[in-house]
Amino acid sequence: METLTHWRKVRNPDYLGSYAMPPDGSEIILTINKAQKESVAGTDGKKEDCLVIHFAEPGWKPMILNSTNAKVIQKLAGTPYIERWGGVKVQIYTAKVKAFGDVHDALRIRTFVTESKPANQVPINPEKIIDACLNIEGSESLEQLRLIYNGLPQEIKDHPEVIAAGAKRKGELK
Repeated sequence: METLTHWRKVRNPDYLGSYAMPPDGSEIILTINKAQKESVAGTDGKKEDCLVIHFAEPGWKPMILNSTNAKVIQKLAGTPYIERWGGVKVQIYTAKVKAFGDVHDALRIRTFVTESKPANQVPINPEKIIDACLNIEGSESLEQLRLIYNGLPQEIKDHPEVIAAGAKRKGELK
């Protein structure tokens, strides 16, 4: 399988971003080591105080939290106090969000943590996800959409991009 490099990885930013997520769309589960206020330089060089979490697992860059993700961690931790967030496991995924007049990939934290995939499980081939989405988008009726979706393997059905494509097409066909 060809190894691909996201352009943002070359820039090597100091913080975790959507570029670092697995290309197969899977989610990552990490443990918060600490949460703290840090002075962060934006792309324009201007510094701003941000809430940042650092992870216990080696090799992962810290993540800047927006209000949405901070509220989720508060629920997971059972406390609004960032000094008590250490040890909390978070499940991180990528979502499409509208911001600054465009749609962007953004990191989000789930309100729950599932069991991580077994290490020996083979990741889903991204081409299978693309094919499933294209077939769904090409369906001409709700019945055809149902047949296409029901014919997919469960791991493809459960993929966020396939779920989103199905919901979108269903709305268009109604």
